[in-house]
Amino acid sequence: MKKKHGPVHLSTVRRKYKDKVYECHLLRRTVREGKKVRNETVANVTHLPPDVIAILKRALSGEKLVSAEERVRAHFFLCMLAYYVEWHLRRTLAPLLFQDEDVITDRATRDPVAKPEPSRSVIAKKGRKKTPDGLPVHSFKTLLAALASQARVTYRVPNSNAIFDRLTEPTSVQQRAFEVLGL
Repeated sequence: MKKKHGPVHLSTVRRKYKDKVYECHLLRRTVREGKKVRNETVANVTHLPPDVIAILKRALSGEKLVSAEERVRAHFFLCMLAYYVEWHLRRTLAPLLFQDEDVITDRATRDPVAKPEPSRSVIAKKGRKKTPDGLPVHSFKTLLAALASQARVTYRVPNSNAIFDRLTEPTSVQQRAFEVLGL
Protein backbone atom coordinates (compact mmCIF):
# COMPACT_ATOMS: atom_id res chain seq x y z
CA MET A 1 0.00 0.00 0.00
CA LYS A 2 1.37 3.38 -1.02
CA LYS A 3 2.06 5.72 1.87
CA LYS A 4 -0.15 8.79 1.65
CA HIS A 5 1.05 12.12 2.90
CA GLY A 6 0.56 15.77 2.23
CA PRO A 7 -0.29 19.02 3.94
CA VAL A 8 -3.38 18.98 6.11
CA HIS A 9 -6.06 21.68 5.88
CA LEU A 10 -9.36 22.36 7.64
CA SER A 11 -12.41 22.13 5.45
CA THR A 12 -15.88 23.27 6.49
CA VAL A 13 -18.76 21.52 4.74
CA ARG A 14 -22.29 22.96 4.97
CA ARG A 15 -25.34 20.96 3.92
CA LYS A 16 -28.94 22.02 3.92
CA TYR A 17 -31.58 19.47 4.84
CA LYS A 18 -35.26 20.26 5.52
CA ASP A 19 -34.64 24.00 5.98
CA LYS A 20 -31.80 23.39 8.45
CA VAL A 21 -28.10 23.96 7.73
CA TYR A 22 -25.66 21.35 9.07
CA GLU A 23 -21.99 22.26 9.40
CA CYS A 24 -19.15 19.75 9.54
CA HIS A 25 -15.45 20.56 10.14
CA LEU A 26 -13.02 18.07 8.61
CA LEU A 27 -9.24 17.79 8.66
CA ARG A 28 -8.30 16.81 5.13
CA ARG A 29 -5.19 16.28 3.09
CA THR A 30 -4.76 16.49 -0.66
CA VAL A 31 -3.67 13.19 -2.19
CA ARG A 32 -2.58 12.63 -5.78
CA GLU A 33 -3.52 9.28 -7.27
CA GLY A 34 -2.10 9.06 -10.76
CA LYS A 35 -3.42 12.13 -12.57
CA LYS A 36 -6.31 12.64 -10.16
CA VAL A 37 -6.19 14.87 -7.10
CA ARG A 38 -8.63 14.15 -4.30
CA ASN A 39 -9.21 15.11 -0.67
CA GLU A 40 -8.74 12.42 1.95
CA THR A 41 -10.47 13.01 5.30
CA VAL A 42 -8.03 12.56 8.16
CA ALA A 43 -10.34 13.44 11.07
CA ASN A 44 -13.73 14.91 11.88
CA VAL A 45 -13.23 17.75 14.37
CA THR A 46 -16.84 18.99 14.45
CA HIS A 47 -17.11 18.02 18.13
CA LEU A 48 -14.49 20.64 19.10
CA PRO A 49 -15.62 24.04 20.42
CA PRO A 50 -15.78 26.83 17.79
CA ASP A 51 -12.86 28.77 19.34
CA VAL A 52 -10.62 25.68 19.13
CA ILE A 53 -11.61 25.14 15.48
CA ALA A 54 -10.72 28.79 14.77
CA ILE A 55 -7.28 28.34 16.38
CA LEU A 56 -6.75 25.09 14.46
CA LYS A 57 -7.62 26.83 11.18
CA ARG A 58 -5.17 29.67 11.97
CA ALA A 59 -2.40 27.23 12.91
CA LEU A 60 -2.85 25.14 9.76
CA SER A 61 -2.73 28.28 7.61
CA GLY A 62 0.80 28.92 8.94
CA GLU A 63 0.01 31.76 11.33
CA LYS A 64 2.34 31.97 14.32
CA LEU A 65 0.11 31.78 17.40
CA VAL A 66 2.81 32.56 19.98
CA SER A 67 5.78 34.91 19.99
CA ALA A 68 9.33 33.74 19.35
CA GLU A 69 10.23 34.35 23.01
CA GLU A 70 7.35 32.16 24.19
CA ARG A 71 8.37 29.40 21.74
CA VAL A 72 11.96 29.49 22.99
CA ARG A 73 10.83 29.29 26.62
CA ALA A 74 8.43 26.44 25.82
CA HIS A 75 11.13 24.60 23.86
CA PHE A 76 13.59 24.98 26.75
CA PHE A 77 10.97 23.73 29.22
CA LEU A 78 10.16 20.68 27.05
CA CYS A 79 13.86 19.85 26.65
CA MET A 80 14.45 20.07 30.41
CA LEU A 81 11.37 17.93 31.03
CA ALA A 82 12.64 15.34 28.53
CA TYR A 83 16.08 15.29 30.21
CA TYR A 84 14.45 14.83 33.62
CA VAL A 85 12.23 11.97 32.39
CA GLU A 86 15.26 10.27 30.81
CA TRP A 87 17.34 10.74 34.00
CA HIS A 88 14.52 9.29 36.10
CA LEU A 89 14.03 6.34 33.71
CA ARG A 90 17.77 5.57 33.66
CA ARG A 91 17.87 5.60 37.46
CA THR A 92 14.78 3.41 37.78
CA LEU A 93 15.80 0.98 35.02
CA ALA A 94 19.43 0.77 36.22
CA PRO A 95 19.08 -2.95 37.16
CA LEU A 96 18.50 -3.73 33.47
CA LEU A 97 21.11 -1.33 32.06
CA PHE A 98 24.89 -1.19 31.82
CA GLN A 99 24.67 1.39 34.58
CA ASP A 100 25.91 1.50 38.14
CA GLU A 101 23.01 0.95 40.55
CA ASP A 102 25.07 1.87 43.60
CA VAL A 103 26.20 5.29 42.38
CA ILE A 104 24.00 7.22 44.83
CA THR A 105 25.28 5.37 47.92
CA ASP A 106 28.86 5.47 46.57
CA ARG A 107 28.74 9.27 46.21
CA ALA A 108 28.11 9.61 49.94
CA THR A 109 31.17 7.50 50.88
CA ARG A 110 33.80 8.06 48.18
CA ASP A 111 36.31 10.86 47.78
CA PRO A 112 34.70 13.48 45.50
CA VAL A 113 38.05 14.36 43.89
CA ALA A 114 39.24 10.81 43.15
CA LYS A 115 38.31 9.04 39.93
CA PRO A 116 35.15 6.95 40.62
CA GLU A 117 35.60 3.20 40.55
CA PRO A 118 32.83 1.00 39.16
CA SER A 119 30.96 -1.07 41.73
CA ARG A 120 31.11 -4.87 41.84
CA SER A 121 27.57 -5.14 40.46
CA VAL A 122 28.36 -3.11 37.34
CA ILE A 123 31.61 -5.03 36.76
CA ALA A 124 29.66 -8.30 36.98
CA LYS A 125 26.95 -7.03 34.61
CA LYS A 126 29.53 -5.88 32.05
CA GLY A 127 31.49 -9.12 32.32
CA ARG A 128 28.57 -11.56 32.05
CA LYS A 129 26.29 -9.25 30.00
CA LYS A 130 23.46 -10.59 32.18
CA THR A 131 21.56 -9.22 35.14
CA PRO A 132 21.50 -11.20 38.41
CA ASP A 133 18.08 -12.46 37.18
CA GLY A 134 19.73 -13.91 34.06
CA LEU A 135 18.22 -11.34 31.68
CA PRO A 136 20.37 -9.65 29.02
CA VAL A 137 21.77 -6.26 30.02
CA HIS A 138 20.86 -3.40 27.69
CA SER A 139 21.93 0.09 26.82
CA PHE A 140 19.19 2.66 27.35
CA LYS A 141 18.56 2.81 23.60
CA THR A 142 18.24 -0.97 23.13
CA LEU A 143 16.01 -1.30 26.21
CA LEU A 144 13.63 1.35 24.83
CA ALA A 145 13.60 -0.53 21.51
CA ALA A 146 12.78 -3.77 23.35
CA LEU A 147 9.97 -2.04 25.27
CA ALA A 148 8.60 -0.54 22.05
CA SER A 149 7.98 -3.99 20.57
CA GLN A 150 4.96 -4.56 22.84
CA ALA A 151 1.81 -3.83 20.88
CA ARG A 152 -1.94 -3.60 21.19
CA VAL A 153 -3.62 -5.51 18.37
CA THR A 154 -7.20 -4.68 17.39
CA TYR A 155 -9.19 -7.62 16.08
CA ARG A 156 -12.34 -7.30 13.99
CA VAL A 157 -14.58 -10.32 13.67
CA PRO A 158 -15.65 -10.85 10.02
CA ASN A 159 -19.34 -10.39 9.21
CA SER A 160 -19.88 -8.77 12.60
CA ASN A 161 -19.48 -5.44 14.38
CA ALA A 162 -17.45 -7.10 17.14
CA ILE A 163 -14.09 -5.44 17.82
CA PHE A 164 -11.68 -6.21 20.64
CA ASP A 165 -8.12 -5.27 21.62
CA ARG A 166 -5.42 -7.56 22.90
CA LEU A 167 -1.93 -6.80 24.18
CA THR A 168 0.90 -9.00 22.98
CA GLU A 169 2.51 -11.11 25.69
CA PRO A 170 5.45 -9.22 27.21
CA THR A 171 8.91 -10.73 26.93
CA SER A 172 10.83 -11.45 30.13
CA VAL A 173 12.80 -8.20 29.70
CA GLN A 174 9.59 -6.20 29.17
CA GLN A 175 7.96 -7.86 32.17
CA ARG A 176 10.94 -7.04 34.41
CA ALA A 177 11.05 -3.45 33.16
CA PHE A 178 7.34 -3.02 33.89
CA GLU A 179 7.89 -4.43 37.40
CA VAL A 180 10.79 -2.05 38.04
CA LEU A 181 8.73 0.89 36.77
CA GLY A 182 5.73 -0.17 38.84
CA LEU A 183 3.44 -0.62 35.84
